[in-house]
Amino acid sequence: MARDSFIFYRSFNEAIKRMPPEVRAEIYPAIVEYALDGKEPKGLSDIAQGIFILVKPNIDASITRA
Repeated sequence: MARDSFIFYRSFNEAIKRMPPEVRAEIYPAIVEYALDGKEPKGLSDIAQGIFILVKPNIDASITRA
């Protein structure tokens, strides 16, 4: 289901900005595509996948509350 917005917590940004540029380039679009379009990311690096696994429950909870 497509949505027009989602909650992006400061803690997400604080963690992601500490990652190497190539990981940031993977994870930001993965989070946005999942949160807005429900598209599960594929082919992420291990680090990006780990971040996504930590962020996903918060995105899911914010969608459920909306």
